[in-house]
Amino acid sequence: MGLKVAIGMMWQENNTFSPVKTALEDFERFGVYYGEDVIERCRGSSTALGGFIEAAEEEGVELIPTIKALSWSGGVVERDAFNFLVDQLVDRMAGVRVDGVLLDLHGAMVAEGFDDADGYILERVREVVGGAIPVAVSFDLHANITASKIRSLDILVGYHTSPHVDMFETGYKAAKILFSTLTGRIKPTIGWRKIPMILPAEKHITSKGPFAELFKEVEEVEELDGVVSASLFAAQQWIDVPELGWSTLVITDGNPELADKLANQLAESAWDKRYDLLVHNPPLEEAVREAVEAEEGPVILVDTGDNVNAGAPGDSTAILKALLDMGVTQPVMLPIVDSESVEKAVKVGVGGEVTLEVGGKLDNLFSKPVRVRGRVKRIVDGRFTIEGRVGEGWEVDMGRTVVLEVEDNIHLLITESSYPGHDPGIYHCAGLRPEEAKIVVVKSVIHFKASYRFAKKIIFADTPGLSTSNLARLPFKKAPRPLFPLDENVRLE
Repeated sequence: MGLKVAIGMMWQENNTFSPVKTALEDFERFGVYYGEDVIERCRGSSTALGGFIEAAEEEGVELIPTIKALSWSGGVVERDAFNFLVDQLVDRMAGVRVDGVLLDLHGAMVAEGFDDADGYILERVREVVGGAIPVAVSFDLHANITASKIRSLDILVGYHTSPHVDMFETGYKAAKILFSTLTGRIKPTIGWRKIPMILPAEKHITSKGPFAELFKEVEEVEELDGVVSASLFAAQQWIDVPELGWSTLVITDGNPELADKLANQLAESAWDKRYDLLVHNPPLEEAVREAVEAEEGPVILVDTGDNVNAGAPGDSTAILKALLDMGVTQPVMLPIVDSESVEKAVKVGVGGEVTLEVGGKLDNLFSKPVRVRGRVKRIVDGRFTIEGRVGEGWEVDMGRTVVLEVEDNIHLLITESSYPGHDPGIYHCAGLRPEEAKIVVVKSVIHFKASYRFAKKIIFADTPGLSTSNLARLPFKKAPRPLFPLDENVRLE
């Protein structure tokens, strides 16, 4: 009798400081699929699910598909939406013989009433399949690892790249480890270590710098005899939850002592680099001035405080106001989420003039609306498919999207809903060419580097917002303390 393995995906990264809740419709905009549609839609995709499917087809493993549900980063998931999706996942495993489970999760999902949403998902799965069935999971490298997660799984594999261009490879690896476990070729044992720190994301780059050095060590550990997999998890830093912090994890073949030793070794290396991974971005006005004075464009001006890839609402007006106050005359492209302004612009129609109080309606803690008058240049449906390496093939729906031309040089891309801030497709789908602008505002601090390779210069601006890199500005209440860099005299126990 051949192996039968259940597969599924529930994937979202949350920002608990955002006032904008994630609803079921936010998942549906990215596509929620059930049963055989999961395989048909995800075969050959860049997701970990795609890796599961290819590995299974290579080895002749029968897959039992459950659900594929993905939403872009945002505020915590509404309770009803979360419970519905979890029920859909586990109900499709109930009463079915499975030899193993493969799940594609993010690892930093938070829902109303569930600080550790991914941990709860794994607990529910474990209740359904029983304690003897191996459960393998792929996580984003910004997952927040908790005791609950570890108790409920047998195999955990994290991405090794940032920007994340190895999602497929991570899923493929997790599947191969699971299949080796099911056929008795290996006996995975986990060692993991929690690190009392969270760090800004700007230096979470695996191509250079201290983060790259850490992942080089991770990969060296993975090559050691007896080691099955090694992972480093640099926890999503904008979630205020218990057990928040970095983690290291090593899986060995039946050698728990070695797993613990190597996980501790990686944790100590990460801790030693904590000061090297801090960032000091220039103040907003200085960053804008530097962009204006750059000899050539495109200059990518990164809005670190309103990073939609970190779950910020995307409606900050900080950079827009600075550009207007300085009277910048160079070509600028800037995105902003504002459904109310979209509605007003759509009523005016293409070619019409409209005055809008734009932005500052979702994050009204750090931002206020800015009055602009401009010409409605274009109205599109806001749908496109990611072509860049991060999320390649994912379908995006930003809702109705308006291009508003302000001061003859600023093109505001106003959307009804949030979007992947790292992909230039947000501009391309609206007929804009960021390759030809002097200044392009991007609301992502990592993944854009894989897609905006045409940039001549990149400037990170220290902007206010719910994804600020100055983490001390945020009102953490649940996170464990002391926690570096929020507190002094923090020690790695």
